Amino acid sequence: MRRIPLSYRSHVTGFQGLPSGAIDYESALERDFVLLTLFDDPSARIRSQPVTLNFEHEGRHRRYTPDYLIEGGGRFELIEIKYEARLLNARRLLPLRGASVDMELARAVTTAARQIEAPTFGQIVEAINGDRARVLGTLWRLIARGELIVDLSEPIGLTTRVGSP
Repeated sequence: MRRIPLSYRSHVTGFQGLPSGAIDYESALERDFVLLTLFDDPSARIRSQPVTLNFEHEGRHRRYTPDYLIEGGGRFELIEIKYEARLLNARRLLPLRGASVDMELARAVTTAARQIEAPTFGQIVEAINGDRARVLGTLWRLIARGELIVDLSEPIGLTTRVGSP
């Protein structure tokens, strides 16, 4: 039997019973993925951690074990389940929606975002003279409030493109 180690993100472990056998999962996301895959394609064959790939990268031996192999209906796909960036972004941004904002600094940030062609998070921060921490905090709050927009399906970083609604 496969040993499922504890995760720092989720402590949901178990298996999904299927007519063809049980499918192990290590997180709520993996459990939900198995459920949705079977809902979408009841004939799909799912194997948990089906293979370990060994390779070299930058002169070092590495290995990678995908979470699932899905077969059926012409589909043969290795799947890696990742914690969804949108959820991480929502957890970070939601508490900031009600946080106070320095309106003068907010105007400077939104003006910089409009004046820079295809601005990134980092370019906006660099364009504002002042305390970097306050500028960062204001930028995060404006994104949280929807006054500036980013692609929430990707992690937010200094290279993230920022736009106006």
